[in-house]
This record gives sequence, C-alpha cells and structure tokens, in this order.
Amino acid sequence: MPQVIREVANRLTKDDLPDDLKAKVERTEEATRPNFHPSAIADKLLSQIPQSRQVA
Repeated sequence: MPQVIREVANRLTKDDLPDDLKAKVERTEEATRPNFHPSAIADKLLSQIPQSRQVA
C-alpha cells in the first residue's frame, strides 16, 4: 500500500492540489527562488563609485 501512495504522490502536479495548498507551494517556491536582477545590481554597484572616478 505505501508504494501505491508514493506512486500517486509522484504523479500529482501542482495543478492537482486544492487552491490553499497550491498557494502555499507557490509562496514556498517564491521564497526559495533567488531574486536576481542584474540591472538593479549594476545600478547599486555604480552608485557606490565616487563621481570623480566615473569621469576618468
């Protein structure tokens, strides 16, 4: 019986879940996904360079 339960769980997708559990999975995925925005990182780094060095 445990093998049957495991096989059913393996075949489930996020779309098969009830809305409340789907929302929990999506929040967890968002929390574990890195928030990587190269342009924002570049802007922050460039803003830390003194203006005198940017002219040179």
